[in-house]
Formats: sequence, structure tokens, C-alpha cells
Amino acid sequence: MKENQQKIDWQDQVIIGSVIAGSFIIAAILIKPQSYIPRSHNNTTSSSALNRTGNTSAPEDTIVRYYQLAPSNRQEAIKLLSDSWRRRAAQRVKDNWWDSVRKVDVYAFQTFAKNNSKAKIKVWLKYHMKNGQTPCESLIFNLIFDQNKSTWLIDSVEPNSVIQNPYCDARSSNP
Repeated sequence: MKENQQKIDWQDQVIIGSVIAGSFIIAAILIKPQSYIPRSHNNTTSSSALNRTGNTSAPEDTIVRYYQLAPSNRQEAIKLLSDSWRRRAAQRVKDNWWDSVRKVDVYAFQTFAKNNSKAKIKVWLKYHMKNGQTPCESLIFNLIFDQNKSTWLIDSVEPNSVIQNPYCDARSSNP
């Protein structure tokens, strides 16, 4: 009987130790920024990542959808912004800068933090201008999850995170 009790205690210790070790590993993954993962998006691949209702299931999907819509449908793009940022953006909707953009490629992401309600993600963009230029930009977005809409919304851009390049090359396209 005593030998059987010791065997159970040993098994319990292994299970508890595994749970504790797993918790440390999960915490380390959540705290440490995820490594750079290039994700190529164009109108065909990114639209398949969105469900049929247009809701976005991941913060990256919201960013891709925003840049799909912004050049041609700013009113719809603005719906992907949080209420506070939407008010500021609505005041600038008449800005005709987007009229000079043909399309935007979102070509890479780096997630710095993400939980069920907030995300901080660095994004690399390539603008295809109507005049033929292809400037690049990287910036860090803060997103929030809207429980009522069951979707991620862009809430802000990190101050001083925007880096613009007049063109994309091997140096500027690698984060």
C-alpha cells in the first residue's frame, strides 16, 4: 500500500512539475516579442483570411483589410478604427492623399504583444502610387478587440514608430 502511495505521489509531482514548466514556457512566449514572420498579402490571399461577414479574427487581418479598403473606400476603412481614432480620421476623410494610392501591400508583421483585448504589432507596407512610385513604410499599431463587434480595431499608431523610405530595397524591406 505504501509503495502504491509513493508511486502516485511521484506521478503527481511529475504532472505538477510539467504544468509549472509549461506555464513558464507560455509566459516566456507571451512576454518576448515574436520573431519576424513575413506574411505576404495581396487582395486575393488577404480576403480569404477574412470571414464572410467581414469581421476580422486576428489583428493582422484588420490591418490588411484597412489597407485594402483605404485607397478606394475610405468610409469602410474608417469602420476598422476604434471610436476615438475614427473621430479623428473622419475629420481627415476629405484628405485626397489616398486618391494618389493605387494599392498597398502589407508584406510583414512583428507582434510585440497580444492578449484577448489588445495587440501591438509592427507592420511593413509598400505603397503602389498611381504615379508609379513604390515608397515603403513601417509603423507600430496598437489594436483593441471590440467585444460588441467581435472584431479587432486599429486604436492608434505608436508615436515615433513610423519609418518612411522613398523606395523598397533589400535594406528597407527587411525588418
